[in-house]
Order: sequence, then structure tokens, then C-alpha cells
Amino acid sequence: MTIRCAKLHGNQVRLFAGAGIVPASSPVGEWRETGVKLSTMLNVLDCIKER
Repeated sequence: MTIRCAKLHGNQVRLFAGAGIVPASSPVGEWRETGVKLSTMLNVLDCIKER
């Protein structure tokens, strides 16, 4: 299962992140974790852009 991925097309990047839902999951916690995953990828893209 892919939890994080990016799709590159020309000068555009689309980021995707998901969560693994299990019985003990908290919807709010999973939503926050998805945001953390996306922010990590955004930070990498910012570093690349600054070069």
C-alpha cells in the first residue's frame, strides 16, 4: 500500500498521502498524520526549489 507518493508532470507536482486505518485508529490523529506526511514532502520540494 502506498502511503506517500508524488506525481510529476512538466513543472507541476501533485502530492498524495494516505493513512492506514485500523480499529484502534483515531480519525483526527490519522488526519494530522496525513498532514505531517505531506509537509515532509513539501519541505523537500522547497529545498529543491531553493537550489
